[in-house]
Amino acid sequence: MAPASSIGLYIGTEAADLVQLSGSFQHPRLVQSIRIPLPSQGVLRNQMRAEEQGTAPGGTANAPSSLEQAEQAVSKSLIALFQKAGVSSVRAHTAIAPEAAVIRYFQMPTIPLHERKTAVAFEAKKYLPFKLEELVTDFQTAIRRTDPAIMRIMFFGIKKSAVSAYLEILQSAGCAPLSLEAVPISLLRLLRQASQLASDQVAAILCIEKDSALISIASDSLLYLSRNVTVMNPSEGTPTEGISPELLEAIVNETRVSIDYYRRRFLGEPAVSKVILYSPYSDPKQAEALTTALAIPVETGSPFKKMTGVKETPSGFAVAAGLALRGLEKRAGDCNLLPAEHRRDLQGLLKPIVLEASAAALLLGFAYFASAVDISAQQQKLSTLRTTEITLPSIQPGAAVTDLQAIQTQQQRQLRFLKEVSKPAAGQGALLAHLTRFLPEEAWLRSLLLENSIALRENPETLRFTKRNLLKLAGSSYARNQAKEFEDINNFLTTLRSDAVFKSVFSGFSLDSVQRGRFQEEAVTEFRLTCTSKSEEGKTPVGATQNP
Repeated sequence: MAPASSIGLYIGTEAADLVQLSGSFQHPRLVQSIRIPLPSQGVLRNQMRAEEQGTAPGGTANAPSSLEQAEQAVSKSLIALFQKAGVSSVRAHTAIAPEAAVIRYFQMPTIPLHERKTAVAFEAKKYLPFKLEELVTDFQTAIRRTDPAIMRIMFFGIKKSAVSAYLEILQSAGCAPLSLEAVPISLLRLLRQASQLASDQVAAILCIEKDSALISIASDSLLYLSRNVTVMNPSEGTPTEGISPELLEAIVNETRVSIDYYRRRFLGEPAVSKVILYSPYSDPKQAEALTTALAIPVETGSPFKKMTGVKETPSGFAVAAGLALRGLEKRAGDCNLLPAEHRRDLQGLLKPIVLEASAAALLLGFAYFASAVDISAQQQKLSTLRTTEITLPSIQPGAAVTDLQAIQTQQQRQLRFLKEVSKPAAGQGALLAHLTRFLPEEAWLRSLLLENSIALRENPETLRFTKRNLLKLAGSSYARNQAKEFEDINNFLTTLRSDAVFKSVFSGFSLDSVQRGRFQEEAVTEFRLTCTSKSEEGKTPVGATQNP
């Protein structure tokens, strides 16, 4: 089998970047990195900014607007990029221009997984400058073990009109997007892979382009804030390979403002300990100048720091590299701002495997629910019967009728006893439906077993017993974040406890074990849980003689 391959595509202010990676997230290999100039892209991005502000000039029925002309020019450039990469059509992970994205951070009390989408959308309305109906939205959550009662929400939105225009450009160039995300998420993924930001650190991340910069403050998996800086008309003396003095001054001022806002707004969170700089311009003086101006250590980010196959370290490519890593990370729960009708079924390599494993487990579970038989136990009984001589009741010639009736009564009681203890639990179909509904998206089942636990209270001749229903589940969770995997498993158990259907059958819910394991060479969290019903007393009629 060929190694996994993933393509990231980013349309910047000056150029379009394509990065193709193979291998795994921990050990990626650079296949190719290609950049092609976009002479009209500055016009396109400026028009998009103006449209967001409602000041863009429109075209007439006979003359297309400058925005339409820019879109056509970008589409032709992308076709040339794909030809240079040796592909006629591309399935790629993409990112929207930073100025087109709305990003908000807020907190909420932790609620069950199946209720979050509606609750988060309702809460997000308080923080959005647009109506929710005008946006394509998605969100990511982070819950810390030290504070499990609070959900930290990263909410993302893009105007539907901007998404439509962007997708039209990609599709006209022969690109089928697998995902669409905000640029800061791509950069955070890149930092995780390069291990450039410790889990207890917070950094200001600067992503610089020709006439703009993106300033984000984040930990390794949590984005606190993000803001754009744009200089529409840089000075005439700006060097060809470098940023304008106006933009550099704006970056320093806005970074100071952002760090100060973070310090006042997020009390109790770690202080910003460093600045990580991503820039397409290999100018060592930039980091030195920013360190002096901000009085915080500035590191230069290297997109290919921990990748093999890199002959010459290319400058830039940070966003495209972060996007290509998305296909290798296979992390469930990452935001995807593609409209539902444009989303593809293949989201990395793990998703189909998880779906296939889940489907197989649930089908086996359904077959087991239908039969209510423990196959392994029955096989053992069958093996015992094959080697055991069965002794029938002894009936002597000339036996009295009362003796024959006693033997018949005994056999009837035993048959009723077997029928009684083998009755399936009620509502099994509803249990299965709710189980598949509540299982976290990042998790799948490895085994599912419903069995009856039978305990004889006295001698079996009395035909009295105590029966309990047990539901045993074993599964795995994968989100490339151990804390989130543990949180999802706990939420799953909490949801089962509170669900009316499960409560009608089971009274006890226990998380038997949680441990780290491996699946497809990836670290996962494995779990086992058990649901038990209350003890049910049972017996068969003692004096019955009628046929069963």
